[in-house]
Amino acid sequence: MDREKRNNSILQEQTQEIKKLVSDARQAGMELEVMQFIDAEHCACIWYGGQIAQAVRGDLILDIYAAGDVIARLNGKGDRQLCFVKDKRNQGTFFQEMRSYLANDKELRRAEESGRLQFYNNNWFEWRMYDSQAKEYIGPSLLDNIFDADDILECLSVKELQSIFEYAVLWQSEQEGMYEENEIGPVL
Repeated sequence: MDREKRNNSILQEQTQEIKKLVSDARQAGMELEVMQFIDAEHCACIWYGGQIAQAVRGDLILDIYAAGDVIARLNGKGDRQLCFVKDKRNQGTFFQEMRSYLANDKELRRAEESGRLQFYNNNWFEWRMYDSQAKEYIGPSLLDNIFDADDILECLSVKELQSIFEYAVLWQSEQEGMYEENEIGPVL
């Protein structure tokens, strides 16, 4: 029964976190859709996989993902393996497999610091921007659009979303400004 109460509590907290993120975004002139669970106890990118959210501002659509090949091992006493995770499809398998051993970010960090949790590969948060009017992706390539934050609530904060929108638009305008026309054609 305690586990059921805890799960209900987490769902209520998750709902509150998502409602706050969506409300804050709306007040800032953006529409935010959250596609995965989010709660204050599981903010590290390792818990997630695939598309997490989408923010829209005017004609710009910002997709936020957790990407990367996660390979991790959790050991118990005597170096006995408790759990092994291999997720090369960005499905959030780490959360599914490890949540019965590691309840939250605090336990995750403790296990990693003690050496019980070993990562052979991990993931990160990244973004991709689409301009629906121009019908093209804008901003840097996928390898250059990684969030500095490792916390999903920080990634989805209004401040972070606004800075990504501004950065992508600026990046695109700088790229377009690099080309000049001459008699021969476009040159750098």
